[in-house]
Amino acid sequence: MINPTKLDSAYRKFCALAFTLMCLCLLLNMSAARAQANAVFDHAATAFPLLGAHEQVRCETCHIKGIFKSTPRECVGCHVVNNQRGAIAMPYKHIQTRNSCDSCHNVSSFGAVLFNHSSVGPGACWTCHDGNRAKGKSASHLATTLSCDACHSSVSFVPVRRFPHATLGGDTSTCATCHDGRIATGMPVNHLPRSNPAQCGSCHLASTQTDFVSFSGGRMDHTGITSGCADCHGPSITGGMFAGISSIVVMPPTAPAGPSSHIPSSVVCESCHLASTPTGLVDANAGRSPPGSGFATPAPTNAQIHAGVTGGCSNCHETNFTWMGVSAYPIAPSTLVPKAQYLGFQTRPKAAAGTYNVADPAHPNSGDCSQCHTNTNYFSVEEAKPANHIPTSSTAQCSACHTSSDYAVMPTLANIHANAPSTTANCAQCHGSAAASFAIPAANFSIVG
Repeated sequence: MINPTKLDSAYRKFCALAFTLMCLCLLLNMSAARAQANAVFDHAATAFPLLGAHEQVRCETCHIKGIFKSTPRECVGCHVVNNQRGAIAMPYKHIQTRNSCDSCHNVSSFGAVLFNHSSVGPGACWTCHDGNRAKGKSASHLATTLSCDACHSSVSFVPVRRFPHATLGGDTSTCATCHDGRIATGMPVNHLPRSNPAQCGSCHLASTQTDFVSFSGGRMDHTGITSGCADCHGPSITGGMFAGISSIVVMPPTAPAGPSSHIPSSVVCESCHLASTPTGLVDANAGRSPPGSGFATPAPTNAQIHAGVTGGCSNCHETNFTWMGVSAYPIAPSTLVPKAQYLGFQTRPKAAAGTYNVADPAHPNSGDCSQCHTNTNYFSVEEAKPANHIPTSSTAQCSACHTSSDYAVMPTLANIHANAPSTTANCAQCHGSAAASFAIPAANFSIVG
């Protein structure tokens, strides 16, 4: 029989020995780890320097079972599916390629990808950029069957490198789909005012072009513009106010009067110059300037010029006043002819005839034209006598009362009565109930009733 006392003693000795061996192994492992940590070894001497993420890997991860010889140096030696070193492998969604990992990835991070597109043939972008392996065409992308490289570069999708606009088939109504400032160059905030912002091609794609080249050198299309001319051609506009525009024809100043000044006007441009709107495409940068800009062809009609004018004629028709374009309205007749209708641009008559005035020494040299003339179609001698002129003898001459060449100077009472219809009777014809109708407030004249 076995002595229980001796068995218990042997068991205790075995446990003590096992514990001692376990502690010894632990100490040996700690010493080995400390030795590895404290070891000074230049890994670059192996022609495989530890860089980036490789610096954080433990030696035994690559040198399995302490075997240093034949450790892989190429990426594919470790970074493959089911590798024994646990290295990250190429995912199944990875772009299909036979290139080495380091042709696109670096040792710091797999996420920092720099793909070399030099080996990708034209039209083959879709083999990778399908939205699965690599970023593909977005849902908001312009509908097209063209290959990515027809428009995009291999450096960045945005901005678009170029776009073969000829594929649009001449459709210029969808420009804003891409030209929104994000996908492609958008319209600057200081662009010329436009009636349809979406139709860029009406000005930036000439009818003679087969494809769009550049926004610079755009040509203006005035088709359909019937109002708002002053937004581009008003007197406050300058050539540099709009993007890409260095010169533009604007309304000239109205003062001082002269051949380079526009006649004073309170109406909009299109009231007189709508017929001057150019047809077809014209250069956005003006090549001409007033008075030879073309806005006076055809010349505005007399009715257009005088629309709404009821007075202040002398603001334009005063002595020696000339304006831009009045050469289109020559005076006729050019001499004083009784009861004639004087057409063309006329200024106040003077003693000597001029280009725009007839000779008439007896004409008043002050006062507004509308005091005597009521027709803006022409000036007429017959209309020189106002409708509310006091009754006069049928044989009386104007000069009998108006002894001064200035009709605004009031005649003397003696001359007025000497040339009345009757000098002895019918006083009520002037001083009766009709007296108030003969008042001329502009001359501070009224008859006692």
